[in-house]
Amino acid sequence: MEGSARRAADREDAAPASAGSATVERDPATKGAAPEPADLASASDAPLAPDQLLLIYDGQCGVCSRIAARMLLMDRHRRAAWMPSQRAGLAEAAGLTAEEVESAAWAVTRSGKRLRGPAAMLAGLDAVLLAGHGHLAALHRVPVLRGILDAGYNWLARNRGRFRGTAVCDVRPPEPLDQASCDELAARGRRGGWTPLPEGGGTAT
Repeated sequence: MEGSARRAADREDAAPASAGSATVERDPATKGAAPEPADLASASDAPLAPDQLLLIYDGQCGVCSRIAARMLLMDRHRRAAWMPSQRAGLAEAAGLTAEEVESAAWAVTRSGKRLRGPAAMLAGLDAVLLAGHGHLAALHRVPVLRGILDAGYNWLARNRGRFRGTAVCDVRPPEPLDQASCDELAARGRRGGWTPLPEGGGTAT
């Protein structure tokens, strides 16, 4: 039964997001343009939609913000929501401690799965490039590839200060997490078997 439930959750996460409310058309003249930190700052304050993958990244990191801005530019249908971990209430709503979000990027899927580090970034790439079909995320389940991906991610995390980029939190502080996003993450927690943490952090479950 557990295996069947996991496969059902994987199918839910892999299903393409509906093109209705989340579709945002970009002016063709902007295709290929450099991502603007101000665009990322504005998008980071938007509520989390039920059909979006949530990506939590370090908004005080220049290269992390640059990656998020580039992914946002590519994501014409807004299948992923990119939010800085510094957004008040976000980590707790996702059932994560301050230490956990400081140590790595995280993704929270529609079925409530929480993915850390390279698994989170691969899920983000899947959402943006492959309509959430999960092909890239599957690479992290291959033992040999998982070791390579983890080593590469950990190296980048340790050396991220060497790379240039405008941190989204330097553009302006993020808005506190809205109630609609809190409710959506609470629903994902019920599906994923975890609970949000009280304001100010605590022990993840």
